[in-house]
Amino acid sequence: MPNPSYPTNRGLRDMIDLAITNHSVPTFQLVVVDTIPADAATAADNNFASEIVANELQGAGYVRPTIANLAAVEDDAADQGILDADDPGSIGAVVTGETARGAWLIRVVTDDSDSPVWGFLGSDDLPTNGAQINLTLTAEGLFKLLQSAA
Repeated sequence: MPNPSYPTNRGLRDMIDLAITNHSVPTFQLVVVDTIPADAATAADNNFASEIVANELQGAGYVRPTIANLAAVEDDAADQGILDADDPGSIGAVVTGETARGAWLIRVVTDDSDSPVWGFLGSDDLPTNGAQINLTLTAEGLFKLLQSAA
């Protein structure tokens, strides 16, 4: 069973902020990590990439993949909006000894101290063995923003 995925409060706020104030396409990357957040509340409290990089893969060959073609999809039948993107592709040929357990989606600004964390994307554990690692995103989209009864 895959590890869970959680959006962050900062990510949700940033999505709304970008939607209403900025129509340029930002750069997004995945920070692939070896540790998952304890729960949704813990994940939601992360604001910037500098808060999550302690768990980032460190092995030689690792590179943060860039996310391309983010798209907002409207699903009226399920009363939700979906954030989707192209598969990121390779994180490099990471040396043996680490296990990728998920990734944080960040919007790149200047550096890790001002790059907002949009959320955690869980995955099945993937031990590294020195071979090329390619990431595939779920077909259901990165995150879903749901309508809620007041």
